Amino acid sequence: SDPFPADELAGYPGNPPSSEDTEDLRRWRQQVLSWPSYSARSSVPDSFNLAQFYNDYPRFKDMMRVFICHMLRRHLGDEKFCKLVKTYVDLRQKSGQAVPTSRFQKLAEDVYGEPLDWFFNQWVNSTDLPRLKLEKVTVRKDKEGWQVQGRLLQSGETTFRMPIEIAIDTKKGRETQRLWIETKATDFDFHALNEPRKLVVDPDYEVLKIQRMAPRFWWFWDVYPQLIVVYGTLGETEANKTAAEQFNRNYLGLGREIIKADADVNDSDLKTKCVFLIGRPETNKIAHKFKGIFPIKFDKNTFTWQGVTYAQPTQAVAQIAENPNNAQSLLIMHAGLSAEATREYPYSYLGRADSTYVIFDGDRQLLTGDWEDADSNLYWNFESPDMPAGIE
Repeated sequence: SDPFPADELAGYPGNPPSSEDTEDLRRWRQQVLSWPSYSARSSVPDSFNLAQFYNDYPRFKDMMRVFICHMLRRHLGDEKFCKLVKTYVDLRQKSGQAVPTSRFQKLAEDVYGEPLDWFFNQWVNSTDLPRLKLEKVTVRKDKEGWQVQGRLLQSGETTFRMPIEIAIDTKKGRETQRLWIETKATDFDFHALNEPRKLVVDPDYEVLKIQRMAPRFWWFWDVYPQLIVVYGTLGETEANKTAAEQFNRNYLGLGREIIKADADVNDSDLKTKCVFLIGRPETNKIAHKFKGIFPIKFDKNTFTWQGVTYAQPTQAVAQIAENPNNAQSLLIMHAGLSAEATREYPYSYLGRADSTYVIFDGDRQLLTGDWEDADSNLYWNFESPDMPAGIE
């Protein structure tokens, strides 16, 4: 194949993307960044061997280089990037020969009007990736609003040079700032008009990096058939049991022995590679035990997410989290706000879902998405008592 970026441009989704493709592109970037977490099945360790990972997952290396095209586009801007691509394609077609990466870099510099050796050296000519971590984040009120200060560290061997967005979620919405980093430690001092609640680094996944990502529903296929389905007996027992049996019979296709009542589950069972919990915490003993690790919280016959409370008996949610009893294991909760909602949940959706939660009303999907705070190095919650710094 031709040198970079021939294959990568061909694989770049939405080239050029339309405004309607914005969310699809965001999800594509998110999928690329999730590969190391998918491989590690837990927090990506500092000792994570990228060279070995590229050998084991060559597709990720290909996708990574496609991602580099996206970052180049973002740095140049849409107009200049499209001009660059046209110039490159015209040169390739007229010459009938492969265009060396060095020649493509020169074309990019001519279009951009500035040297780009730093970009190509760190992204194209190297296989290392940035590792970022927030430190010493504080917020204090002043006469004009709120002052947010902190530090963003680069902990990898290579020191990258790049712009990165910082999002500050406040009581009245999201405010964003752009930070330019080129040293091991970069201090920031931002001003927010409204009281901050949390801070997120690179909220739209614009930068290629090592980032811990939340598990996705479809990951359970990798451990299939090492799973159990636990139905609740604290309430709505028959509906929970029926839902578990239907899920297995119509979708999983395994023996009846994988289905267990919550009262019969032991510690060994809870270390199974994937544990499905059928029934909300009020009706399932094991779901109640683990309710604290799931971001969508229940209160009897309601659940709340992103400030919205769901209380209709036709509504249900599925959510996935890492199992605290086994870092390589998954917990998936299916819970309706009534016996009927649990029994009628469209379970077949989960096998193809590239997300961490989905909310339904009957058979209608209301909302789906991902846990934004999966990587504590890139997320700071000013309202959490677990954070070492807070509001002054």
